[in-house]
Amino acid sequence: MTDVLSTFKDKYVEEIAQRTPLSRIVVLLAFVFLPYGVRHGEYQSVWNSLLHMRAAVIWNTDQGLLANLFLFDFAVAFGGLAAIVVLYRALMRRAFSWIADLFNLSSMAEKFSENSSVTSRQSPGAAILLAREEERSIELVRTRIRRVSAAAELSLALAASSFAASFWGNALDIGAGVTFLTAFLVLSFYSIRLFVSRLLPRESHLRGLYGGMYTPDVGSVLPTQGHP
Repeated sequence: MTDVLSTFKDKYVEEIAQRTPLSRIVVLLAFVFLPYGVRHGEYQSVWNSLLHMRAAVIWNTDQGLLANLFLFDFAVAFGGLAAIVVLYRALMRRAFSWIADLFNLSSMAEKFSENSSVTSRQSPGAAILLAREEERSIELVRTRIRRVSAAAELSLALAASSFAASFWGNALDIGAGVTFLTAFLVLSFYSIRLFVSRLLPRESHLRGLYGGMYTPDVGSVLPTQGHP
């Protein structure tokens, strides 16, 4: 049963790892703006300085954002992005293990094992229609999980950058870091909850409709002989 739970954990990490490029760009920008706010801020709080920054600064090539950034700043930004990606996955794997106990995921693992040898009691035509409908529902839940996870990863990046900014800033930056960290915890819990309570039951149902041939660690329906 431990192997099945490990498969669920790997599957969850695989689900949340599928990001849109836009979400990663936003995370990267969070680390790009940090050194600019530290060096050119008009307020003691780095976040306060960034919030009062004029939009024209971004597009001013002579005295704006790009003109005041060094290659080292971009190296730090890409390094920060890579660190957040690794840290986020590690944290979510650990959080999944904790929430698996909270949701009694072992019983759900048993259900997956039972479905591997159970064939659908529906007629073949009805089973196919129900399976197609379930597949659409599964894809919607997956999209929702990825969006929530992207927001959680961004919150983690903003929390890390806020705590880093507080070294040069003040209590406002610490407060921003605590706020973003809280958002990260809430969104992460919600993401895992969606996976456990919404995605896995639907995949279990789909597995039964296809006579146990739905493989959760692959996330697709395997073709079988004599099965349309």
